[in-house]
Amino acid sequence: MRKIYERPNVIIEEFMPNECVAACWKVACIVGNGNYGGYDKDKWGFWDGVAPIKKADDDHTGSCKDADNNFFSVNSAGEVIFDFEHSLEQNTNLFGGCTHLIDSGDNVVGEGDIIFWYTAQPGRRWNHYGVVEPVDAGHPNHS
Repeated sequence: MRKIYERPNVIIEEFMPNECVAACWKVACIVGNGNYGGYDKDKWGFWDGVAPIKKADDDHTGSCKDADNNFFSVNSAGEVIFDFEHSLEQNTNLFGGCTHLIDSGDNVVGEGDIIFWYTAQPGRRWNHYGVVEPVDAGHPNHS
């Protein structure tokens, strides 16, 4: 019987992210009472200065107040992208864009940050904003 000596060695692998990971946060629109929940006309700069286009009022209600209907992603540069809102009232997806992020200072989208976005259809535009919250409050870092 022949035995072969193998020299011990250690292999170190470095983690290299190569795929997108689902966000661990969600955002529900804060629906105000005629004033966008505190972000009234003097703060429309958060929506690139563009006013909503709707009926006579400045406010809205709808599916956007349920975070499960709002879909966001983050691109490779760390910018928040608004993908779409699934509107139950209109039985369609509403598209638009993200216009502003008030970050807590860590340069990572996370709990407590405020996201401003809009949805639009021909002749209509809705301005939205909401506070980022964890998907599961019991597991804020998804561990």
